[in-house]
Amino acid sequence: MNKSFSKDNSVFIGGGVPHVSYLWLMPVIDGYCYKNNVKTLIFEADLPDKLLKHSVIKKILKKYYLIFPFKKNFSTYLYFSLCFLKHLKLFLLLVFMKKKVILNKNNSDIETYLYHSIWDTSFQKKAHFLYPNLINKIISATRIIYKIYMSDILIKMNIHSAFMIHSVYHHRILLFKLLSSRIKVFIENGSSYLIQCKSFYNNYNLVEKKYLKKFLIIFLKKKYIITKYWNLRVKGKGNRHETYTPSFGKFNFYKDYISNVIMLPVLKDSHFMHIDKNRIFTDVIDWLKFTLKAVENSKEKWIIKPHPSMRAWGENTKKIIDLILKDSCVSADNIKYVEDISNSEVFLNAKRIITFNGTCQIESGCYGTKPIVISRTDYNYYNSKLTVIPKTLIEYKKLLLMSSDSDIFSVSKKQLMYCKFFIFFKEKIISLNNEIGKFTELRNSSQKIKKNNFNLVSGNIKKNYKYLIYIGNLLGHDLNLTISKKYIKYLTNN
Repeated sequence: MNKSFSKDNSVFIGGGVPHVSYLWLMPVIDGYCYKNNVKTLIFEADLPDKLLKHSVIKKILKKYYLIFPFKKNFSTYLYFSLCFLKHLKLFLLLVFMKKKVILNKNNSDIETYLYHSIWDTSFQKKAHFLYPNLINKIISATRIIYKIYMSDILIKMNIHSAFMIHSVYHHRILLFKLLSSRIKVFIENGSSYLIQCKSFYNNYNLVEKKYLKKFLIIFLKKKYIITKYWNLRVKGKGNRHETYTPSFGKFNFYKDYISNVIMLPVLKDSHFMHIDKNRIFTDVIDWLKFTLKAVENSKEKWIIKPHPSMRAWGENTKKIIDLILKDSCVSADNIKYVEDISNSEVFLNAKRIITFNGTCQIESGCYGTKPIVISRTDYNYYNSKLTVIPKTLIEYKKLLLMSSDSDIFSVSKKQLMYCKFFIFFKEKIISLNNEIGKFTELRNSSQKIKKNNFNLVSGNIKKNYKYLIYIGNLLGHDLNLTISKKYIKYLTNN
């Protein structure tokens, strides 16, 4: 282990890294550090024995001086307590913050991120309520102050770069502070790819248009490759774990309702990866309350479809919807909450799809339906014509109550292919699932799933170790996102 520590050649690794992600991140980080002459690794959390004893990880760690500045000891508690007292006024502001301030147009950048951070962190642990309670807000505010404490230490250490898993919840403040100090940050966003964060206001981790455009030109000439992947994805063989939900054979029970579908995100997950200050609803609860109250007066029938991963997040979405219906005094025969049909059946049969944001907005376009979305995402940054984004409540209500046969919800053949390309780009080209194995760990994942994931990735990184080192080298040079081995030639050959 190299004992020489220099403040300007260190890399931080944190942001809530699950154990399985260290397996593939460490070879990539090793390649990145070699390219930048980095000799020190700083970890947010202790590494478990199974990682320290892993042959690949053990080999990598021997090259570096390792620092764990946030161990749970007296020194950490002391310095955090001093930081807490320093920011006591901010702590109280966050705890007693009212939701209406979140979208205040006069908020500074740091206020915007603090308010969004406290709000979605307060819902993180328990989502079976409509408004965060005082205890959750106290816990969340404490976590945010702790991230400020962490960022202050890392900035003083003058770290070279940071690799983080999360860019939302309380981690958002750490990310914001590091970027504000011009520290290079790479984010893994849950889809097994890394991307360097950029200072775009609405979304830190947008893929640069030059990469998207380059691959778009190449693969629109090879449409059969996009179509082949799409057909596999429809069968449940895609690179994203949520691409398939089985049919329960109950479609006929709901065929009169399926023309209009409200596609729900996981309600206890963050919906603020992309902060759109111009959105018309503060959060997903406000959006659902208004939407359900409006469609109660619709002449058409509606389905509320929960996210397929809700239970893996430990969420009972039906309980939350029942609370919203009660709170909004909505009791309508034209609205049904439906779990027992597949997403594929929804996309194949729906004429109008509404969602807050998320992957289903892209999937909807792939089936020919232009969705109504509330919050802008990176998808809108690349092509603003593939979704309908209401600018006012009046416009939104009009979109809800007009006929679902309206042409405004139709996608052209050209647009449909672009939607399929975008999914192909995110799930095949920049994802490393082919190299590390398709896995997912959500908040409610069992120990058996975690163990299986660890074994899967462990075997794959030994096979693809050299490529993971190579892609880390490229990230350390002039590439700012990962590219799968099969597609890297399209960049490096030109």
